[in-house]
Amino acid sequence: MEQPNVYVQNVDIKIHIRGYSIQSEVGPKVWNPYVRKVKKMKVAISSTGKDIESQISPIFGRCPYFAVVNIENNKIKSTEVIENPAINQRGGAGIVAAQIVGNTEAKAAISLAFGPRAFAALQQLEIEIYEGVGGTVKDNIEKFIRGELKKAQIRTAGFGFRRGFGRRGRWNE
Repeated sequence: MEQPNVYVQNVDIKIHIRGYSIQSEVGPKVWNPYVRKVKKMKVAISSTGKDIESQISPIFGRCPYFAVVNIENNKIKSTEVIENPAINQRGGAGIVAAQIVGNTEAKAAISLAFGPRAFAALQQLEIEIYEGVGGTVKDNIEKFIRGELKKAQIRTAGFGFRRGFGRRGRWNE
């Protein structure tokens, strides 16, 4: 069984169990270490439309638009929408999309899915990569601010990443 972390500061009693925080009646604030404190940050989100109420795009490299959201003090301050020129590109769309996001000076990118090349390019640009959830761009930004989105991991399964389906019949190796 997981042991809870108990923190006593002055007369406040704070108990942390599996991501939930409880505070005594004496303390003035609820303490939660997972709540993100975003002072100033730009976040790029793959979008299907030209405003913040548009749906998040299911793909990063070939999404129609990027919504670049400026966050200050945990609030949405402004939004800029950029058209993605890589939407009809034959190859390397993920790399071009990552460069576009990098040029906006965004510190984080959110999408439902990232290709391996886009993922690697964003990592090289030191941009944090988060898995979005279905819904609007605004919903995903609010979840990002609250710390409810998880960081994306590179997927290593599927065609081209593991053994099999190759020319040489690797099934028997």
